[in-house]
Amino acid sequence: MPRSKRNYNLNNYYHLYNRGNRKQQVFFDDEDYQTFLDDIYFYANLYKVQIHAHCLMPNHFHLAVRSLFVARNISRVMQSAMTKFCVYSNQKYREVGSTFQGTYKHTVIDDEYAFNRLIRYFKNNPVEAGMVKKGEYYKWLKV
Repeated sequence: MPRSKRNYNLNNYYHLYNRGNRKQQVFFDDEDYQTFLDDIYFYANLYKVQIHAHCLMPNHFHLAVRSLFVARNISRVMQSAMTKFCVYSNQKYREVGSTFQGTYKHTVIDDEYAFNRLIRYFKNNPVEAGMVKKGEYYKWLKV
């Protein structure tokens, strides 16, 4: 059964996220993290999607985004960047198949309280994982 189209609205914020296939690690070194960010930001710029925050963890990622011009461009950014990263990862690690577990997930962030709560969640993610004492110290977090 085909997946139904995502219904994005202009100016809404969205929390986009996904994890490694079979919950496995996706980012193994700085080059992996940076390549993913470069891809995401390249396509976001190309398709005029704003990335307001990101948090990359070894086996998953979170993004806070919105589109001001064409709402469906969020899907274009994600499809393009995730496909490009999958090709990169499979070549680098001599793997085949999906890097991520299915298509990315999304939730609507419909008010300022929810947006602020999401940012706190991003900051706390590496702290709860024991990677840093404060989220601000985590290299792959931008809020």
